[in-house]
Amino acid sequence: MRISLIILLLLFGYSCNREFKGEGQTRKDTFTYEGEKRKFRIYFPESYNKNELHPVVIALHGRFGRGKQMEKSSLFNPVADENNVIMVYPDGYKKSWNDGRGEGPAADENIDDVGFINALINLVIGDYAVDDSRIYVCGMSNGGFMSMRLAHELEDRIAAFGSVTGSLGTNYNGTLDHAVPVMLIAGTKDPLVPYEGGEVADSGTESRGFEDLLEYYAANNGCDSLYVSDLPQVNDDGVNTEKWMYSNCDNDVQCILFKNIGAGHTWPGGNSVLWENTVGKESSEINASRELMNFFLQHQL
Repeated sequence: MRISLIILLLLFGYSCNREFKGEGQTRKDTFTYEGEKRKFRIYFPESYNKNELHPVVIALHGRFGRGKQMEKSSLFNPVADENNVIMVYPDGYKKSWNDGRGEGPAADENIDDVGFINALINLVIGDYAVDDSRIYVCGMSNGGFMSMRLAHELEDRIAAFGSVTGSLGTNYNGTLDHAVPVMLIAGTKDPLVPYEGGEVADSGTESRGFEDLLEYYAANNGCDSLYVSDLPQVNDDGVNTEKWMYSNCDNDVQCILFKNIGAGHTWPGGNSVLWENTVGKESSEINASRELMNFFLQHQL
């Protein structure tokens, strides 16, 4: 029996764990873009100072999720506190993103989510103390696919990109004009977005394999050196993680893949309500939010 994408709701479910809140402050806001009222949440770290410029990470939820669930499940806020980074958690259109595959409500109604994220960046830059050379985007699943689309279509605005369990659709034909730093995090036993590429569950679309995608970005970035390392095993849970890193790239960018061998459709180190027998195991070797943040802050436009 095929697994319905509705289970992605579980990845962004509510929990009694309050660790996600961080020491700073989250505010809710809206603005109208192309006639639609679009919502987002913005988190200001404890050390936010309006007199100094701050990096920004935009984190995109998965299908059937919302910004609030992404904030809860990713546990990004405490990491943002440590690094004095502003977090932004937007809501997709009807809990979806138009990620270039042509599937879901946002795609069906031809919602301009690239334009929406661009407008959101303009708003955040205009209203808050933001370093416009240090804006980053990442996402989970549908949000990860969307972050990869943004890597192509907003490459002059966003300094680095990341995706957890989201790839690019095989039908996406976007191109790149310069080197783009990218981090991918994926499980080899993902039952929804196959690691080797192929049909995305219950969507009628196909995605590129993660190693193929890494090689694609490495070639675009002019990288000539690949190093693969095994991360130290945390526990004997049937999952181990390899770090694939391309270096010696144009403009000192990097292309990194965390290959979670035996893991499924999860956000490692997150705070999600999920069933292992439905979405697969989670890697204990990495914390996705921490790895993404550390990677992002090495790069700027």
